Amino acid sequence: MRRRALVAAATVALVAAVAHAQAQAPGMGTFRGKIKEGLYEIRSEADLGNTPGIPPANRKQTATMQQCLGAKEIDGFAEEKQKDCQTRNLKVSGDAASFQIFCGKGDMISDVAVKFVPGGYTMESKATVKPAGGGAPITMSSRAESKYIGPCKK
Repeated sequence: MRRRALVAAATVALVAAVAHAQAQAPGMGTFRGKIKEGLYEIRSEADLGNTPGIPPANRKQTATMQQCLGAKEIDGFAEEKQKDCQTRNLKVSGDAASFQIFCGKGDMISDVAVKFVPGGYTMESKATVKPAGGGAPITMSSRAESKYIGPCKK
């Protein structure tokens, strides 16, 4: 049962990272000037790898969504919403950032890389989950591309 809970938590964390890089706050304003306020279209792909309980045909998923990023969302661009998770090793240099999402006692570790491009950003994440009670680690990956559409709709 704990294993399923960890897998579910890891899947949620990976999808959250794809949609909006959710890790522990690296400091207010870290991403200001790198991401423009406004409405974005985000296309994401996730590969749930060897996740138990998910048929191989369902392990690759794609989604397109729109998201409004205001100052609050940009300041919190890397804030973890899940309990028991934190960010480690945040590095921001020029048009790139990288960090790790670390949950529990290393039960899930996700390496996240963000590249800021004109009119948006791209994000890649690779996660590893250690199953409770042992067994082979579960691996997942994701990629997201965002494109600035214009001002947020009110």
